[in-house]
Amino acid sequence: MATHASRSRAFFLELVLDLVVFALCAVVSIQVFIEARVTSSQSSALSHLSIEAQAIAETFKANDGNIAAMIAALDMAQDATQLSFFEGSGIVRYYDSSFNLVADKDEARYQIHCRIDASKALKIAFITVIDTAHDTTREIFSIEVRDYVSNPTFRGGDT
Repeated sequence: MATHASRSRAFFLELVLDLVVFALCAVVSIQVFIEARVTSSQSSALSHLSIEAQAIAETFKANDGNIAAMIAALDMAQDATQLSFFEGSGIVRYYDSSFNLVADKDEARYQIHCRIDASKALKIAFITVIDTAHDTTREIFSIEVRDYVSNPTFRGGDT
């Protein structure tokens, strides 16, 4: 009888240890999946924002740095709703966490600022992508675009 009781205790102890190891493996696996999801969403955000910044850069070059023409071109696809705004010597656009353009700065999770230096024949656009999560402002990335227009009327720009 004593051997039967010690066998059942050993079996029960082995079963408990197996469950503890299985639970620890499950916790580690869940943490890995959570980190993968966060990394995936950050990668998606970076991808969306880089596409938007590239679109602004291409609009800058296509319109020879004319801010009013850039705003008209950027907002043309938005059913005549103004979603690009003048800010000093450039443009700012606001995006919510789902990368939809929004008109209100308070609703924005991300911002893209395009500051244009058109003081010379070489026009330069400084495009900065900003994350405004949790009342903090963090620059994600920035790009610089240059456009030299020797004869603006030749490329369709205004003189």
